Amino acid sequence: MNKIRRCIVDGMFYPENKRELSKSINKYLKVKENFHDADRIIGIIAPHAGYYYSGQCAGYAYKAIKSKNYKTAIIIAPSHKFNHFSFSVGTYESYETPLGNYPVNEDIAEKILENPNFVFYPEVHNVEHSIEVQIPFLQIVKPDCDFVPILIGEQSLENSKILADEIYNLIKDKPKDFLIICSSDLSHYHPAEDAYALDKLLMRYIGKLNIDLMIMDYSHHRVEACGIGGILTMMLLAEKMDLKVEHLKYMTSGDVSGETSQVVGYLASVIY
Repeated sequence: MNKIRRCIVDGMFYPENKRELSKSINKYLKVKENFHDADRIIGIIAPHAGYYYSGQCAGYAYKAIKSKNYKTAIIIAPSHKFNHFSFSVGTYESYETPLGNYPVNEDIAEKILENPNFVFYPEVHNVEHSIEVQIPFLQIVKPDCDFVPILIGEQSLENSKILADEIYNLIKDKPKDFLIICSSDLSHYHPAEDAYALDKLLMRYIGKLNIDLMIMDYSHHRVEACGIGGILTMMLLAEKMDLKVEHLKYMTSGDVSGETSQVVGYLASVIY
């Protein structure tokens, strides 16, 4: 197996040229800062669409953590093409982007894999963009970090509880060393007005840590998120660790493109 996970969406989701990629991320990081206590942040929610559409929104989340030092980021992201598994933990040496290779903390990844609920399916990681698009932002704001890539296949409350317990046991003794990143977009392909209504309700549930109502409305398609498993995991962690959630930015693809008949919702939040 190739121990370097090669980039697959460069030139599509983000620039394939190193200079252009760095320039674009630094532009997105120039957003107005609206959370002023980075030292308390242990997690963020950030979108994973193409940078043209969601880069500005992601910039709010990564700007908020820019001044805090972390040792390891744990990225929780959905698998869009496979759901025959619970969790896949990528024990690569690094993830490749046009900015270079970003190291995986193989020791922590292997430790997680001691739990039989977690496996490593290279074929799942090798076709999935939801982790890859977070890496260039990390390379710019946290160049001295390493990270652990975790893909969720079957997204359910039960699996989110398993993942939240695993992460909690991993970080509880040194929570300030870790940054948890939930990679997710929100509603998909609704008229902008409908998307705002769906996403506003979801954001309310996230902010109030109202898991039961969120699960009920998700099952009835009254809220949407492709990374619902990661969002639930973050909410469960917040409950366990007495944390709060603050939303920094919400926008849709239509805010960028001007096309509002079918939009995708994006959210940047901090967990602190």
